[in-house]
Amino acid sequence: MDEACLSLPDARRRGLRAVWARRSLRTQLLSAFLLIEILAAIIGLCVIVTRARDAAGVEMSSSMRLAQLLASETVSLMAPDTTPERLLQILQQQLRYTRHAAVQVFDATGHLIGGKAPIKRHPGERSAPAWFSALVSPRTERIEHPVAVLGRNIGSVSIIGEPKDEIEEIWGHTKALAGLAFFANAIAAAVLYVMFGRILEPLTRVSAGLLTLEQRRYKIGIEQPDVRELAEIVNRFNGLAKSLHAAHRSNADLNRRLIEVQDEERRAIALELHDEFGPCLFGLKTNARSLAGACAKIGALSPGASEDSSKTLAEVEECSSVIVEIADRMQLTNRHLLNSLRPMALGHAPLEDVLADLAASFGRLYPAVSISLDAAGLEATYGDRIDLTIYRCIQESLTNAIRHAGASKIAVILHEETGRANESHAHGSRRLALEVRDSGKGMASDIRPGFGLSGMKGRVQALGGEWRLDASQAKGARILVTFPLDAPDIEHPSSEGEAAE
Repeated sequence: MDEACLSLPDARRRGLRAVWARRSLRTQLLSAFLLIEILAAIIGLCVIVTRARDAAGVEMSSSMRLAQLLASETVSLMAPDTTPERLLQILQQQLRYTRHAAVQVFDATGHLIGGKAPIKRHPGERSAPAWFSALVSPRTERIEHPVAVLGRNIGSVSIIGEPKDEIEEIWGHTKALAGLAFFANAIAAAVLYVMFGRILEPLTRVSAGLLTLEQRRYKIGIEQPDVRELAEIVNRFNGLAKSLHAAHRSNADLNRRLIEVQDEERRAIALELHDEFGPCLFGLKTNARSLAGACAKIGALSPGASEDSSKTLAEVEECSSVIVEIADRMQLTNRHLLNSLRPMALGHAPLEDVLADLAASFGRLYPAVSISLDAAGLEATYGDRIDLTIYRCIQESLTNAIRHAGASKIAVILHEETGRANESHAHGSRRLALEVRDSGKGMASDIRPGFGLSGMKGRVQALGGEWRLDASQAKGARILVTFPLDAPDIEHPSSEGEAAE
């Protein structure tokens, strides 16, 4: 029970801290300013109340002493033949308008002759509120002044402190001061709101810049502000962005170089298999068939040969047939290896025809899957690296859609598009866009892409392109790939042809 009681205030404090932390820095600064102003207003009100109470007390005491002195002087200046009744009436008339004091005149019997005249108020004039009067009102004083003529007591004057007039004056001044302070603070808050916004604007730009860096767009710079501390932060951010951009370019160059080396090695291996291994297999098949034909001729020319010779010729002919079958399988395997290392048609046939042949080959292997290709309006080639990357992306996408997603329909769309240059494609607006959609089961959000997709993504990014996978379990998967065609580091088809020659 005690632990629960102790933890409740801690929970409230944590909740208040969380609410405060969710506010912007501008809001926190303005809230602190307003809190200070409220505390200053409370302290100022306390000072005003204390000083006003003292001033009202001093003013009231002074008025009471003045009324007492006026009563004494009035009695001493009266003619000796003035009757007591007339004297008391004159006193009542002389003292009825005394400020900050209520004066009452009594005769010798205690009968009230007159009192303080009622306060006349102007239309619309309001008195001070009760709470303010209670705070400012000083301690009430009362003076009883006897009225004597020739040693005979003819009545008395009762003087009671009444600070109402003074309180109303103080209330009027306080309202005016409070109104002036309110408008001054409102103007100050508005000015601070604008100033804080301008001063803290670099932090907003830094936050937006960090989001841009998170999106792997490192070519960014922030204008240096005038505030020295914020300028240092912005300089550090710009330095970080430049370092990340340089590292990204270095990694991209390294990745591009690795891909070039891999392609060169694959090209060299493919040439070796095509120019050396292929003719050897062809010669092996030809010689095996020639050997089998020679054995058949020997058997036909020697009908009376011994049984052992005929058996030997039959075994040689059978072995020759086996060698031919093995050579056929090796040629088929060699053809598959050549196609996996580097499709031989690339660079020799238009890209659209090569991709159509790829889709047709998958259609022959998987007749139950409907594969559509839309690649109209393309150039004959976009260079060796782009052509090969597009080929590999489509090949890997078709393989994943059929083997892993169980798709029954696959659509491949490849076309050029022209758009405005943005931060990710600052080097050009011509792009080659590839989209592969399937009707498979998609991919769960917690499953990471395998080596095939990761390799595809790395190859695309090495060419300055973008790769994105949209794998929804309800709608299948969609792979989006874009290549910049105006980038200076992408080889031109003509230069590629010259290099090939």
